Amino acid sequence: MADHAPRRITPRSLLIVGAGGHARVLIDLLDASGQYEVVGLVDSHLPAGSLVNGFPVLGPDSSEHLQSLAAQGIELATNAVGGINDRALRSSVCSRIQSAGFSLPVLVHPSATVDRSAHLGAGTQVLAGAYVGAGAQIGADCIVNTHAVVSHDCVLGDHVTVSPGAMLAGGVRVGANTLIGMGATVYLGLTVGSRVVVANGAAVFADVVDDAVIRHR
Repeated sequence: MADHAPRRITPRSLLIVGAGGHARVLIDLLDASGQYEVVGLVDSHLPAGSLVNGFPVLGPDSSEHLQSLAAQGIELATNAVGGINDRALRSSVCSRIQSAGFSLPVLVHPSATVDRSAHLGAGTQVLAGAYVGAGAQIGADCIVNTHAVVSHDCVLGDHVTVSPGAMLAGGVRVGANTLIGMGATVYLGLTVGSRVVVANGAAVFADVVDDAVIRHR
């Protein structure tokens, strides 16, 4: 099927890259915040013209199609690819979005709390009920998911996912492309390396090296 034409484009128009479950969550966030207007989605696994929560799939998420949409005047995009089972996937999609010329705005659900001294990198998404504390430094393209807690003075690298209900105590440092699983906890002041997977419900009481998998015990 041919690519579907985008809706009317304005400076607030935003493209969602990916059309799975996380995309539907982001549509709800955007509806609640009212800050941007969803112009459509792109996803290579759905036919153009399909609807996701009432918004059209405009075509594949290929580099060529993203560049075409940017050339039509869409300036903003957000990364809706979770990449839970492939920690490199989300970062590669982010690179494709940026290479096509899009800007990635920070998205914060109105029910989330972000301290005014915290910093959120480009494209980071803070979902419903989440908390980001004083002095926290969150990298680009991160997800602080529903009811997750990133306490004061934490430092997160790019493309980190803090899953629903996870809790990082104060001063925790997390490397790029790491996944903190649902309900997991990380103790005060620890360092968790890059490309780490902390399993759902795990409790971390010591520093974690790069590429480790921490399982629930």
